[in-house]
Amino acid sequence: MIPERDQMVFVSLEEMVPEDHFLRRLADEFPWENWAEPFKKCFKGEKEYGPHGYPVATLLKMTVISYLYDLSDKLTENYVRDNNPARYFAGLGFRQDVPDETTLCRFRSRIAQKGRDHLLKELFDRLLQRASKFGIKMGKVQILDSVHTESPIDVNKEEKVNEKRKEKGEPPEPPKDPDATWGCKGKRKRKNKDTGELEEYNKWFYGYKTHVSMNSKTRLATSILISTGKEADINAARFLLDEDRSKGIEISLVTADKAYDDGDLHMYCGKNGIFPAIALKKTRTEHKSKKLNEIWENLKSQPFYKKGLALRYRVEQKFGEGKLSHGLRTARYRGIRKFEFQSVFTFLSMNLKRIMKLADSMSHGRLRMCST
Repeated sequence: MIPERDQMVFVSLEEMVPEDHFLRRLADEFPWENWAEPFKKCFKGEKEYGPHGYPVATLLKMTVISYLYDLSDKLTENYVRDNNPARYFAGLGFRQDVPDETTLCRFRSRIAQKGRDHLLKELFDRLLQRASKFGIKMGKVQILDSVHTESPIDVNKEEKVNEKRKEKGEPPEPPKDPDATWGCKGKRKRKNKDTGELEEYNKWFYGYKTHVSMNSKTRLATSILISTGKEADINAARFLLDEDRSKGIEISLVTADKAYDDGDLHMYCGKNGIFPAIALKKTRTEHKSKKLNEIWENLKSQPFYKKGLALRYRVEQKFGEGKLSHGLRTARYRGIRKFEFQSVFTFLSMNLKRIMKLADSMSHGRLRMCST
């Protein structure tokens, strides 16, 4: 009996990846080649990194994969090598070599070294512009808040090492993360072990902040600003709103927590026809002047005030998603420039997922957006 011979079947990557796969749709429905073009300036006058001169678009898309699935550079390399949809998205064929972790690291470093940070902002803004082509329209309510990201550096250990060096007469070692600072994320409550009563305490962290303006209707982050941990939230408010308005977003109401209760921001809102649904501090309504108290009490009694504050949970959900699914809880790198890279790509990846979800819902007629 003659044994059957193995037959070699030739298939293309397009046949292996379903048309409705998330990564294939990302590759087909967004102009990554055009978006990667400005990043080529970071490599001007040099050979492109990689043994075969990998296209910048491939490195950009692999970076997106890294933040979409919270993967390290090494895990991203392995994921693209072993996953056909990831290969398709990165623009790599079956037999093409995959950029290694060193190549991805150099790609990221070149952007920081060349001072091309503005390219990250431009990429972030281009994605928002693309959302309108899917029929996604922004609402008129913006939510302001900040999310903290902790540096992986053990500050207490650094202090102990420097104390020992000081005793020996040696100079202190420079900080391993020179840009990270201590910041306070407000007051928390805990039970006193001795009395059993609840007591307030300040929650401190060491690292960075991402200040965010999020559209309540679409739940897309529309503007972001990166700072050290010690920067007050209110200092970013006007910048974020100006950025939103420069992108053509009409704002009729802004909501935020007590950290944004500032006279200048209330004046800004008044001048620009924006209703400030900002949680008021006790000093507003417990002022010595009865007239001032009446003004703020009147603001609190407005239906838009309560409705605006009720929407704040949406940005907290977005921050939770960033920390649980995209690695925003801890800084991947040292230095504020490299953290900016992490923060931008984290919110970029979350916006990508949200845009695709909104586009799917609208195409199937399941989405009925509210006016907020």
